[in-house]
Amino acid sequence: MSRPPRVLVVATKNVRENPFRHLSLVDALLERGAQPSLVLLGKSLSSFGYASADVESPLLGDAEVFYVDRLADYRRLARRADAVMLDIWRDNKTLVRLSLALGKLVVEVDTVSGLDGWSFGSHALLLKGEFLRRMYQTTYAERYPWMEYAATGSIAHDLPASQRLPDREEFCARYGLDPSRSVAVFFPKGIKVFEDKLKLWFGEKGEEYNAWYLDRYRAICHAVRDAGMNLVIKLHPSAYASYRTRRDHEYRFWENFPWGGVLEPEDTYACYRHGGVGLSVVSHSVLDFGYFRHPFVYVDVDKAPIPDSVNNLLQRGNCALPPGPSRHWEAGSYDKPVHFPSWVGAACRAENLADLLASGDYDDPNPAHYDRFIAEFWHKADGQSAARIVDQVLERLESHRPRLRLRSMARLTWHIWSEQARNRIDVEQ
Repeated sequence: MSRPPRVLVVATKNVRENPFRHLSLVDALLERGAQPSLVLLGKSLSSFGYASADVESPLLGDAEVFYVDRLADYRRLARRADAVMLDIWRDNKTLVRLSLALGKLVVEVDTVSGLDGWSFGSHALLLKGEFLRRMYQTTYAERYPWMEYAATGSIAHDLPASQRLPDREEFCARYGLDPSRSVAVFFPKGIKVFEDKLKLWFGEKGEEYNAWYLDRYRAICHAVRDAGMNLVIKLHPSAYASYRTRRDHEYRFWENFPWGGVLEPEDTYACYRHGGVGLSVVSHSVLDFGYFRHPFVYVDVDKAPIPDSVNNLLQRGNCALPPGPSRHWEAGSYDKPVHFPSWVGAACRAENLADLLASGDYDDPNPAHYDRFIAEFWHKADGQSAARIVDQVLERLESHRPRLRLRSMARLTWHIWSEQARNRIDVEQ
C-alpha cells in the first residue's frame, strides 16, 4: 500500500468509567504511520452507545472523532477505510457484516472487562488473555472456520493521559470513608437487571433465587461494617443502562446500608487504586481486582444459582490455573464447585465473612500468584496492549485482499434505507 492505511476505530460500548479507552488504539496507529479515525456510535446503533455531546469531551484531545447514529453514515466512513476495528458487542452484527461486504479487513477487539462477548464472523478476534482465546475459539470454530484468534491483552484499563485520579485521602473524603481503615469494594449484580435474568433463566424459581442473592448482599454489607472496614459499593454497568433499568430502582436497595458509599462510575479507577479487597457472589470483577493486584473474596459462590449454560461457557476456556482461590492452589485441596474458575484471594460463607475480613486471611502475599492470574486472563498488564492489538491489525492488512461482496452489499443497502435499519435488524449474510 503506497499511502498510509486508513483505519476506522469504532467505539460501540460506552463504559462510563472509561468511555474513551479507544484513544490508546488511535495513538498506537498514529505512531505506526496509519491514519486512524475514531467513531463513537450513537444509541440508535448500539444500546450502550454514546451521546452526540461526547465528541466535545476535552479527554479526546486532537483525535479525529465522528459521532455516528445512522447506518448510512457508518457505511460512508467504512467505505473510505482499509480496516475496521470494532468492540466485541452484541449489537455489532450489522456493522460487522456491512464492513465485510464492503471488502474491508474487519477485526473485533475485546476492549472491556468481564467475560461476556459476541462475534459475527470477522477476520480476526483479539482477546484479553489465553483463557478467553480458548473459550471463543471453542465456541466459534465451527461457525466461523476462517476466523483467527489471538491473546493480546486489553485496552479496558487504558485511561486518557489527561485523566487525573484522586489520591487516597481525596477519594476517602469524597465518600465519607475513614482513611485509617482498609477499603472493601463490593461488586453486586444490577438489582433490576439480574432479577429479570433470574426469572428468564429459572422461571418460577427466579423470584426465590433473587431473594437468595439479596440476602447475601445484605450479609456482605453488614460483614464489612462489623469487620471495621470501609465499604464501597461498585454498581454493575447495567445499573446505568436506562433501557434496562432505572437509576432510582438501583439505588433504592443500597440506601439500606448508609455506612457504604455507592461509587460513581467516574471514580472507578481511583477505587481500583485505593481498594484493599474485592467482594462478590458471582461478579466477574475479580478480573479487574486481579489486574490491579488486589485480592478478591467470593461469598457463597458454590451455592449461587447460575444456569448450566453460563457455567458451561466458562468451562470452554479450560483454565490453566488450579481451581478456586489462590490460597488453595499449592495444596490442590479446593473441591467446591466454582462459577469463576480461579482467582487470587479466598472464598467463604456469608456468616464467616466478617471474621475473615477482620483477620486479613483473605490476602495473598505471593506476587507470583498475581503474575499467573494476569497471564491467564489478561496476557500482560504492561500498558502495551494497544501496540500489540494494532500490530496484529496492520500485519493482517498487509496480506488482505479487498473483495466486495455484491449480494451481501445489495441486501445490506436495502436495510440501510429501510425503517428497520435504525432498530439494528439482524442481517443474515
